[in-house]
Amino acid sequence: MNTRRSGLVAVIVVLALSACSGPSTPPVAVAAPPATPANDGASAPGITEDSSEAGAVSPPEAPTEPVVVNLETSVDPFIGYYATEDYARRSEGYDWVAVDIEKIDDHSAYVKVRSRGDRKNPTCTFDGVGTPVDGTTLEVQVDGHPLRFTLAGNALTAAVTAEDDRYLLSYFCSGGATLEGPFVQISEPMDAAQVAREAYSTTLSLQQVTFQISANDTLPRATVVIRPEGLTEDSRLVVTQVEGMVTGAEIEDLNADGWPEFFIYSRGIEPGAAGGIIGYSVNGGKSMSAITIPPLSEEARIGYRGGDEFTIIETSLGRRFRVFREGDPDNAPTGPMRQLTYHLTDGETARTLTLVSMTEIELP
Repeated sequence: MNTRRSGLVAVIVVLALSACSGPSTPPVAVAAPPATPANDGASAPGITEDSSEAGAVSPPEAPTEPVVVNLETSVDPFIGYYATEDYARRSEGYDWVAVDIEKIDDHSAYVKVRSRGDRKNPTCTFDGVGTPVDGTTLEVQVDGHPLRFTLAGNALTAAVTAEDDRYLLSYFCSGGATLEGPFVQISEPMDAAQVAREAYSTTLSLQQVTFQISANDTLPRATVVIRPEGLTEDSRLVVTQVEGMVTGAEIEDLNADGWPEFFIYSRGIEPGAAGGIIGYSVNGGKSMSAITIPPLSEEARIGYRGGDEFTIIETSLGRRFRVFREGDPDNAPTGPMRQLTYHLTDGETARTLTLVSMTEIELP
C-alpha cells in the first residue's frame, strides 16, 4: 500500500474510530449523510479512540463550513466523464487520467480522479465533494483551500485561487503529472480493465436493499463512497471518511424491524492502532441515516490501547480487544480479551448502539 503524507488535515463528518505512488494524498472535505427523520438536525456521531494515550477520547472534528452557492445553480452541467487526450490511445499503452463527476444532490457532486493502473502505479488519485460557484465552476475545499474545476464547452480544467496553493494541483499526482488537465468529456465511464482498483470494494444486500461500498487508501483517512439501491425516497450516495484504512463491512437487521443496518470497519496503519466503525440504519425502506456509536466507557478504557475488532453476532454488534497491564510494551499485551456487546436502540434523534454487556476472557 502506498503511504501518503498527512500534512493537510481534513475535516470530516464520520464516526471516526486505502490510490497511487508518489507523494501522499491528504484527506479532502467530504459530504455528510443526507438528513432523514432519524438524523435531521442532529450532530453526526463519531468517536476516535487514541491508542497512544490510554483513556483519551477525541471527538470528531467539526464539519467544513459549506461553500455558499447560488441555490439556482445546479451541478447538472458538470455531471459526466472526462479524460486526458491520451485516453483515446489507451489500447496502444498510453497513460491517462480521468475525472468522474457524480451527482449527490442538486448542489453537491462527488469528484473522483483516477488514472491507469493496470501496468504501473496510478499517476493521479483524488476524491472530493464539490459545490457550484457558478454555472461553469465547481469548487472542492481541501483543508480550506479552494480547488476549482472549470467547464468550458466539453473541456474540464482544474486550478487554484491563490498562487500559494498551486502545490495542490500536483500533490495528488506523481511523475510530474497534475490535475490541471485539460480533460475532454467522454461518453463512457473509465475503462474498467485499466483503471486502478479501489483499495476496498464490496456489495452488501439484505431485505431488497443493496449498498455498494468502496474506499481508497489515502492516509491518514480513507474516503468511503456508499451507493444505496432499493430505497424508495432517498438513494443519494454518501461520501465520508474513516480513520486509517477500511478493513471490512457487514450487514444485518439488528433491531428486527424488517430493514437492514450495515457497518464499515477501519483501522490505522500502526501496530495496535485503534479500530474504527461507522454504521447506517434503513428507515422503513425509504432512506438511511447514521447510527450513533458511543465512545468507550471509563471502565472499558482501563488497559485499552487500541487493536479493536468488530463483528456482528446475530442481532448484536460485538467489539473486542486485548487489555494491557501496567508495564506491557505496546505490541505485547498480557491482559485478558475484553468483549463488549451492543444492541441497536432508538435514540431521540438517531438510532444508537447501546452497551449491554462487558466480559473478559483470560488468555494463556
